[in-house]
Amino acid sequence: MKALASPELLAVWEWGEDRHTIDRSLALLAAALPEKSWDELAALPVGRRDGLLLELRWRIFGPVLEAHVPCGACGETMELELEIRELLARAGAFEDTEVELAVDGWEIRCRLPDSRDLAAIVGCGDDEAGRALLLERCVETARRVGRDCTADQLPGPVIDALSKSLEEADPLAVIELQSTCAECGHVGTEFLDAGSMVWSEIRSETDRLLREVDILARRYGWTEDEVLALGPRRRRAYLELET
Repeated sequence: MKALASPELLAVWEWGEDRHTIDRSLALLAAALPEKSWDELAALPVGRRDGLLLELRWRIFGPVLEAHVPCGACGETMELELEIRELLARAGAFEDTEVELAVDGWEIRCRLPDSRDLAAIVGCGDDEAGRALLLERCVETARRVGRDCTADQLPGPVIDALSKSLEEADPLAVIELQSTCAECGHVGTEFLDAGSMVWSEIRSETDRLLREVDILARRYGWTEDEVLALGPRRRRAYLELET
């Protein structure tokens, strides 16, 4: 995986700003992993895709991730500092793309959800409909006492057990963070959306780059390509010069 240079960041931002978070995540990875096709990246289990996003974030912005979330009790903004290394360590060395589960007389084989599955449920009207479609897409076989069944026949407790197995097999698919509010002491659980968070930082970085291009282009008459070709250290040096 390569870190993205300033022109590449701007190109990905320009393409993805008006698109869904799923497409933005894949576009970032496609730029950082040019040896991988879009289809290959889209087929990655969600947690493994997000693990790569966190690794890319590390390469671009550094190893510490800062998150700002509201307290669920008093509403005050909490600042969380997260070591990306610790988050990536949660993923372990899991390589399987499907799970097999035997519970309450059911035998189920299910593949791990990927970006294509998430895209398919975007238009669902509610969480229940989305979960039903996700099961329909991902459950490959389901049998009850030797009889083939469909995903919509799975009872609630079996679905809960299957969901737990999927989370264990792809730990970064759902990233939970424990937080304690400094104002009221409330202890809660926050969920990290890696794709949205990384894109928010990409947006802030491109805003900064565009401001630098604007200032230096006005001051010296350079084109955008010429400004970006200078590299961040030299651009900062020019910006710090007195006019």
